[in-house]
Amino acid sequence: MVLPVTVAFWKPALALIRPLSQKLSWSRSPQTRICASTDSIHGMKASYDALCDKLRTVSYLEGIMGLLGWDEQVMMSPGSEFARGKQKAALAKTIHETKTDEEIGRLIREIESSGEPMDEVMKANLREAKLRFERNRRMPSSLASRAAELETTAYGIWVKAREQDDFKMFAPILNETIELRKEICRITKPDMPLYDAAIDSFDPRMSADRLADIFAAVKADLTPLIRRIADRVAQDPSLQDIHPALRGGPEWDPAKQAAMCREIADALGFDPARGRMDVSVHPFTGGSHPSDVRITTRYSADNWLEGLAGTVHECGHAMYEQGRPDAPGLADLP
Repeated sequence: MVLPVTVAFWKPALALIRPLSQKLSWSRSPQTRICASTDSIHGMKASYDALCDKLRTVSYLEGIMGLLGWDEQVMMSPGSEFARGKQKAALAKTIHETKTDEEIGRLIREIESSGEPMDEVMKANLREAKLRFERNRRMPSSLASRAAELETTAYGIWVKAREQDDFKMFAPILNETIELRKEICRITKPDMPLYDAAIDSFDPRMSADRLADIFAAVKADLTPLIRRIADRVAQDPSLQDIHPALRGGPEWDPAKQAAMCREIADALGFDPARGRMDVSVHPFTGGSHPSDVRITTRYSADNWLEGLAGTVHECGHAMYEQGRPDAPGLADLP
């Protein structure tokens, strides 16, 4: 019975004594205080650097996934679809497991508990790393694998359905894809409306309400403009005729269009030394890094504006990506 009484007395007594002894210790030794503070800063910096290494590894793996997706839509033969789906599923599992490694959570907690000052970049990286870690931890890796494989299957069916102008062929896999995305949104972002969660995946912190406000502002000016154009066409139907310069012909063969589009892309500011331009079923921007940004377009012998419009549009995305910081250590962080 003596030991519990002794412990019951000394534990609160020690709690009262410790702050005083620590204060006296700091008073006696300013140098000790400086060393302890320096050690704390160094410890936080070491944890932050270790966290950044983890985040970069995730980015490197996601870059590989990006290249698999680009190859799938630009270079890959249709017969390779099954294998590519399995490859992407396996890689998605590895990426998810890397994203949700408990070591990331431990490092985040260490940095937060240090109380040491951080610059704005460090704060932003920590904030985004914590948000993504917490969301990803809610989802099983099997779901990430399923989504990656389904993406490849759906793309192959979409290409065939497009060729045959048969939406019914594509509808079932489209519905499956939508339901899977809804499931992921429910799991990873349970506190958000489904559509807001889906938007946030592509445009962080955007919401349906904010988009509605933006669209309303655009509509206010766009609707009268469309009405004026319609009135002009009603007065002069010939305005709907295709201008001779836009009509197809041998002078607009795909090779010549490609040369023109590359020249225009360069003039707009696309850097071909840090990217490339190819042809795909539907234009898109992909790649793996700000130093490897890949755009595509498509050409029509009947309307050269299609290839040009696709090029200009994708150049906008590409120049944004190429404009991101690509200094060592920065490009692969949140």
